[in-house]
Amino acid sequence: WEVPAAVLPGIRFPLFWASFHILPLPIYMALCARVLQHDGLLCLYFHPWELSALPEREIPRWLTRRSQTERVHRMARLCRSLGRLGTFTPVGSYLGLGRQVTRP
Repeated sequence: WEVPAAVLPGIRFPLFWASFHILPLPIYMALCARVLQHDGLLCLYFHPWELSALPEREIPRWLTRRSQTERVHRMARLCRSLGRLGTFTPVGSYLGLGRQVTRP
């Protein structure tokens, strides 16, 4: 299965892990809310290493400009905000994996 990351309707701007780190958080959250309202679904991907201590020599500055604590708090704010708009569901559950799945 391939599950695409969310994109902004119309301009197809991707709401993936990098845009989360580049955009101001209120803008990213507003874009997520817009996609959720338009599509009824918001699929976001993040990497565990994004919330860990990152060695600056190996990671681009746009990602290391925030400390590990700041990145964790930022993710927590996003989760709280999105939790008020909908329900978190693992992709496998959404796809019906773990039980018999029929394709159209």
